[in-house]
Amino acid sequence: MHQIQKVVAAVVVEDGRILVAQRARGAQAGKWEFPGGKVEAGETLRAALVRELQEELAVKVQVGPRIMALPFSSNGMRLRLIAFYARHASGVFTPLSHRAIDWVGPDELARIDLAPPDIPVALKVQAQWGVIPWARIHRSDGPRPADPPIRR
Repeated sequence: MHQIQKVVAAVVVEDGRILVAQRARGAQAGKWEFPGGKVEAGETLRAALVRELQEELAVKVQVGPRIMALPFSSNGMRLRLIAFYARHASGVFTPLSHRAIDWVGPDELARIDLAPPDIPVALKVQAQWGVIPWARIHRSDGPRPADPPIRR
């Protein structure tokens, strides 16, 4: 029996918008995704997510609550995607391994060409928007004064 490869993804939320990255190569080239990647041997899920965003986008993130986990397959491999909310901690977002990055509102997630494994994550984020605090967090220094209070 083949081992299932764990893959992590970050739904980075800032200023009421969500970060998406456009894949540059492979079978899913041109599709948009929540950035992340494979978990290496001996690595925790959260450590893998921090490492992947440093490697792919040159930023450090603070990993928040888990959104969901789901199985999928790609090129005959069995994988398990584990998605987390995250927020920007430091660095400048720079697409080092993606074609482009963009910030979209939760309502725009349904209109972009997401990679298939990211679609259920997007649907869950849309359903949770405004319900869980991480969907309303802006920057690592907290909400701006003009923002409404976070519902708990």
